[in-house]
Amino acid sequence: AITFHFSLLFSLLLSLLFSFPSTLLFPSRPLSSLPSPRTVITMRTSMLAVALLGCVAFASAAHICQIPINDNSDLSQGIIRSAPRDPTQPSNVIINHVLNYGDHSGRGKPQPKPETPWGTWNMFTSFDVPTLPAAVEGARLVFFDLLDRNANPADYCKTESCFSLDITTPHFGANPRLEQDDLNDDSDVMFDTFSSVSRTGGGEGDRQYTYELDASGVSYIDANQGSTLMFRFRVHGDDSLLRNGLRDLLRFHTWDASDPAKVPYLELELPDGSVCP
Repeated sequence: AITFHFSLLFSLLLSLLFSFPSTLLFPSRPLSSLPSPRTVITMRTSMLAVALLGCVAFASAAHICQIPINDNSDLSQGIIRSAPRDPTQPSNVIINHVLNYGDHSGRGKPQPKPETPWGTWNMFTSFDVPTLPAAVEGARLVFFDLLDRNANPADYCKTESCFSLDITTPHFGANPRLEQDDLNDDSDVMFDTFSSVSRTGGGEGDRQYTYELDASGVSYIDANQGSTLMFRFRVHGDDSLLRNGLRDLLRFHTWDASDPAKVPYLELELPDGSVCP
């Protein structure tokens, strides 16, 4: 990170532009053909404006911090299925897998009884947030989708009627390792912090999903700087879109993505002039 002192740089540019002689602006022209003082002042002012715009652009990029997803060494990240087809099997908790959330009703084909879905996948991710030099003013989670030929590409689960985004620290449940009880653990949790989601990119397998947090989520992150934060995408099983008989999943790369550019991250917005650790 680069420390940016806007006032100092602005003062330096101001003194340079208005102190060096006009002959440096026009080194190849004789003194008799130099423009009038008014023209020179206009040119200096224009140059200052261009330099100032550059400074503003530089400053605006200096206060965004990107925190990569944890490497899952504590086995705290993965997915939990709310209603496995066979409750006697432990396949409803998958750790260190691709991340996804949504409906697990089928594999791209309508099921005989769509009113009784197989269950929903719920996603858990964690990030180590450092102690920051200033208060957090904005926060968003960024994921990159995977191509899944067995899933219905309906891209439906993007509203509060479909899922809630909860936060806790350092993890849900009594243990760091992801367990079934984490799905319904409500102790020391900030609930429903999701504000909106946007999607950019091309077709399936080449999209970026950005989940904006609301004021309560931003405040929670700010109050817990220097901690491990865990996020839970908990799908609401009574949403009507979960009962279309299709496997409506959003699937994402995780910490070990083969393409480093597709590793999920938590993006935090700090005041102008702040420095990311």
